[in-house]
Amino acid sequence: RALLGDDARTQAFLDAIAACVRPGHRVVDVGTGSGVLALACERAGASRVLALEVGPMASAARLLLADSGACHIDVVQADAFDAHVPFVADVVVSECLGILGLLGTMVQAVCALRDRCLAPSGRVVPRRLQLWAMPAGSAPFDQHLRWGQGAPVHGLTLDRVAAWARQQPWQVVASDPEARLQPLAQPRCVVELDLERARFDGNFTGALGIPTLDGLGAVGAGPHTLDEHVLVSQLVPRARLFAGLLSTLGTGDPA
Repeated sequence: RALLGDDARTQAFLDAIAACVRPGHRVVDVGTGSGVLALACERAGASRVLALEVGPMASAARLLLADSGACHIDVVQADAFDAHVPFVADVVVSECLGILGLLGTMVQAVCALRDRCLAPSGRVVPRRLQLWAMPAGSAPFDQHLRWGQGAPVHGLTLDRVAAWARQQPWQVVASDPEARLQPLAQPRCVVELDLERARFDGNFTGALGIPTLDGLGAVGAGPHTLDEHVLVSQLVPRARLFAGLLSTLGTGDPA
C-alpha cells in the first residue's frame, strides 16, 4: 500500500517504462511486489515479462495480475541473485531500492541479474541512482541528548555517556514537527551510480572520491550464478599479491 499509494514515485517509474519498453521487448522485473510495473511493461508492448519476487507477495502478484488481464507475465518466487532467466532481456526494471538507495543488497541484486541476462544494448530502469544529503540541526534533539549532563541523576554522573551519545547515529524523521530541523548547508549529491554500468563494491568508495583498489578478489568464474566458484590453487598467490600491495601502500614506496 505504501508503494502503490506513492503516486509521484509510481508515476515516475511508469513514465520511464513507457520511454524504454518497446513492442516485442523481453523484460525482467526484479522485486515485482504487486506486479504494477510488470503490468506496465506488458501494456507498453513487452512480449514477455518475468516478474521476480523473493517473498510470499508473489502469490498476491499472480492474483492481481490475473484480475488485471495480464497475458504475458510469469511471476516466479525466486531470489534475483540466482533466479533462472530463460531469455536475453531488453530491459531490467526494479523499484526495490535499499535504505537510502544504497544499503541492503537490492542494488547488487539488480546489477548481478543485469550482468547475467541483459542484452548489450539493454536498458535498466531506473538508469541512475543518486543519494542527496544535507546537514541539519535540531535544537530539541540536541537538548534531548544532553539530558543529565552537568548534574548527577540518581547518583550517576552521565557526562561521558551524554558525550558518547552525541557521537552515535540517530534517526530523526524530517517531517516530525517536534524535531524542528534547521538546514545547515545546501543539499548536494554525494553518490551517483549508473545502474547500467556500475560494478561492486569498489564503486561505492570510488564514487565518493576515495582512492580505491578493486578487483583483488579470488580468481574464479561464473560470478553471481549458481556455478560461481574460485580456483583454490590461486588463493595463496592472490593473498601474496594483496599483502604486497598493502605493504607497499604502508611504506609509501611507489615501486
